[in-house]
Amino acid sequence: RTSSSSSSQSALTFECRSRRQKKPKYVFVLVGLPAVGKSSTSSHLIEYLSRQPSTKDLRCEVYNAGKVRRSMSFQNLGLLSMRLPNDSSEDLFNPKNHDKKELYARITLEKLLKDLDSDECDVAIFDATNSRVNRRRFVFEEICSYNQMRNKKFCITPIVLQISCNDHDFFKFNVHNKAFNADYYDKPYELSLIHISEPTRHEQISY
Repeated sequence: RTSSSSSSQSALTFECRSRRQKKPKYVFVLVGLPAVGKSSTSSHLIEYLSRQPSTKDLRCEVYNAGKVRRSMSFQNLGLLSMRLPNDSSEDLFNPKNHDKKELYARITLEKLLKDLDSDECDVAIFDATNSRVNRRRFVFEEICSYNQMRNKKFCITPIVLQISCNDHDFFKFNVHNKAFNADYYDKPYELSLIHISEPTRHEQISY
């Protein structure tokens, strides 16, 4: 189930300076727990936009924080998959270490805004958990700051999509698929399932 929501205009405004002279750009900010179907929603959204006469020419890109993390944390070191933590201090998904996870999300958002600004795409999908209030506020503040810059050619409109999954079988299917992604390439299946389930439990606490 996918629903849309927006932040209070009393707290943040996304109006652009000299709006009439600026071309529109859009950012879909996905919000949802791990394994609820955020990445699948990204694919379906791009497919839907490509089939509509009014949006078929829009250039769409997905900016996945997980892929950025993989690239920076182990793939560029020549490792096949992520190292599983020995204790909570090494666990990226433990709430105690959320600052490490925030770093990858911010790098992903920076790349997203840079590509929009350089006209590399028209619609950007920020595919990350974004379950914490502070994370969402940071995203919106960055977009607001961009829109207030007089020298920018574009005006960015954020669209929040909250993704949830109430189907237990579908959730298990998503967890099963995650056990075969780059994080767990060479890990035992059962161990991968345990490690995938932990972030979901941690995120539910702070959601």
